[in-house]
Amino acid sequence: KNTLINCNIGIAVKDNSLAKIINNTIIGSKTVGVSLYRKKQEFIKGGKAYIKNLIFRKNYKEIEADNFSQVIYE
Repeated sequence: KNTLINCNIGIAVKDNSLAKIINNTIIGSKTVGVSLYRKKQEFIKGGKAYIKNLIFRKNYKEIEADNFSQVIYE
């Protein structure tokens, strides 16, 4: 139950990390609300996020994921 306001990136998930993003609000992110990516090549996978009840308001972009990452909506 977090509220993130006016961040460059609201939540970043990278390099084979797993995030459970449940009951949160992201408002006014300048770049992206949730970003998933592989930063270091030694990691085979990027980030993985389970998203449930996530509210976006007035973000430049809501979610961005590279080809190595995965977003699962519940």
